[in-house]
Amino acid sequence: MHKINAQVWLILLILTLVACGKELPIIEESKTYTVETLTIDNITYQKISGIINDSFFISKNNAYLLDGKVVVNESGLLVIEQGSKIYADKGGLLLIERKGQLKAIGTEQEPIIFTSIADQSNTALPGDWVGIHINGQAAVNERADGLLLIIGKYGRLEDEIADDNSGTISHVRVQYAGEPINNEYGGINLNGVGSGTTIDHIQVYKCLGAGLKIRGGNVNISKCISTQSYGSGITWDNGWVGKGQYWIVNQTEFINDTITLMTGRSNALNLPPRSNPTLSNITLISFPSMESRGLRLTDATLGNITNMIVTNTKRGVRADFSVQEILNKQLSVNHSLLFNNFINYFDNEESAATLFQDISFNNSSEIVQMNGYIGSYVQNAFDPSTLDAWFKPSKYVGAVESQQNDWTKNWAKQ
Repeated sequence: MHKINAQVWLILLILTLVACGKELPIIEESKTYTVETLTIDNITYQKISGIINDSFFISKNNAYLLDGKVVVNESGLLVIEQGSKIYADKGGLLLIERKGQLKAIGTEQEPIIFTSIADQSNTALPGDWVGIHINGQAAVNERADGLLLIIGKYGRLEDEIADDNSGTISHVRVQYAGEPINNEYGGINLNGVGSGTTIDHIQVYKCLGAGLKIRGGNVNISKCISTQSYGSGITWDNGWVGKGQYWIVNQTEFINDTITLMTGRSNALNLPPRSNPTLSNITLISFPSMESRGLRLTDATLGNITNMIVTNTKRGVRADFSVQEILNKQLSVNHSLLFNNFINYFDNEESAATLFQDISFNNSSEIVQMNGYIGSYVQNAFDPSTLDAWFKPSKYVGAVESQQNDWTKNWAKQ
């Protein structure tokens, strides 16, 4: 007698019940992930593998280990308790697919930390693991083909959902990430993420590539720190049209390579949307003797950047092939402070950044006393809340006004 496998048996059962007029059984989707207790060097972890397709809770009472690529799919919700620690090794990647949700809400006293497993032995290095990728359904103008092979589709080229919601991320620190996947680097990667997503108080620490990488979408980001990245501290690209306030890129150690603290691009000139963010209260600060660049605007990005400090770089601001956009005020660096840079505004046959020195942009080169990234300037400040209600009222230039008003205190790693 031939054996009938489970799938065939289930089909026969359903057909029999339908024929008899019976109600069909409720068939629950089986879990597509596993959690295994694992001990490494006398430390016990809960190792997560596979695809999270239901609600999964990470507790601060356990240490967790990502087993390669861990996916939260369109049916999944990953909730991470404040104070939790999640570790990863080579190939470690947390991927939130389109329609998936991440709720990672830490606090000032108990941030959520993603880090290398080598951090347990104080031997962690930039690039020890991949990082976090969040895929949304907002618009992008172009996708990276190599990245698609690893993380799947992100954003939409048409029929976008501008207010798409991928969850909430607050008081989260990502350390020693940036392992490349098909030549794409990034500690926290926001791929076509919509404005319904809440992101505030995030830090990327010692990433091998870009600390924060924004690929298109409409997401808004408040209170972001990129510390000692080995690529650009923050990069936007592929048609990002969101908002940002209180951003810091700080290089605390010398690197034997030239890096750019913040890079703005658009790409795909023949495809909308064109990158066009609105940013306020930015501080870009480097190790004084480093071969670093401050802000580079290239590949047809537009944008309005106000209340920014750029200091201790070789070139403060560079703007490539953007003369008409600057003259039309479609690309603007204004109410900002550039000082102690070898060149504040860089010009050559490509860049026309000296246009930002026109009095209409209201920029300054006054020198202010900085304590690391803490320090501000009030004389030429602009209140960004007059641009959009999303922005907090602010009457100073820079990301952190003073030590008494330091939003990075306690939760961020120096």
